[in-house]
Amino acid sequence: MKIQLKFASLVLPLALIGGAAQADESFCNSYVAGTPLPHFQCVQATVGPGTPMVLSPDQAGSGTRSASSFSAGSGFFASAASASASASPGLLRGKASAEMFGGSGLGTSAGGRAAAWFADGGVVVGAAGVPAGTPVSLRFAIDVAGVFIGGGVFTALSEGWVDLVVRGTGGAFIHTNSTINKLNPTGLVFRDIVSSVGDSFDMLMKLHVSANAVNDGTAANAMSLADISNTSHLYVDVLSGNATFVGSGGHLYATPVPEPSVYAMMLSGLVLTFALARRNPKRLTFSFRS
Repeated sequence: MKIQLKFASLVLPLALIGGAAQADESFCNSYVAGTPLPHFQCVQATVGPGTPMVLSPDQAGSGTRSASSFSAGSGFFASAASASASASPGLLRGKASAEMFGGSGLGTSAGGRAAAWFADGGVVVGAAGVPAGTPVSLRFAIDVAGVFIGGGVFTALSEGWVDLVVRGTGGAFIHTNSTINKLNPTGLVFRDIVSSVGDSFDMLMKLHVSANAVNDGTAANAMSLADISNTSHLYVDVLSGNATFVGSGGHLYATPVPEPSVYAMMLSGLVLTFALARRNPKRLTFSFRS
């Protein structure tokens, strides 16, 4: 079950996605170009008025990194910005905010950026009695959601985007991504491939979070928030059910199965709903109009 990681080969496709993402990737790219661990996390937070100027990076760490900038008073760049991020196998978190104060000059701006990466390898392990080479179906899924505040009705000043590149045995390749903002706050994308027991994979996933604020005379654009601190997952499921996908560090990427207590709560809620409906049928009525 040897897993050979070639993270440098995964970086180039992601670097082509967009200038906004690429501008914040130099630190993590330099780490990938070196000799990373069999699995690693890279986190950075950047904030500042105008051009972001404060960097708080972390390589191969598991903690949360944060940065903040505050320019008070009536100065030309009177603003505040903050960002934080954390990374672990299968889960990335990021949060950014920016706000312009009343004393700032027209046209000035502030921004917060959070970037979190993780890279890992994985191998398809067969169940008991399932030999190497047995065909299996794999699903790689990105599940991401966030809370976004700020901007006009049709303007999204804050944004989050996730990129995933996977390379596998025999030339298998996946590149997928999802972008979310206040107009589309959730994203779920998945790719299915046919694989075999014993096949290995390299995975690189990136989360970028940005929040921007500008003093253009409108209150709606003077502040923004992007909070993706609860959900940005990578799941890898064996759809055929005769194997398991195991990360190089032992992490299991399968979609969690609800605990029995969760099913019990759902069932009790349904029982209560129908009990109330029977006691007072008028409360639970449906009408159909043509």
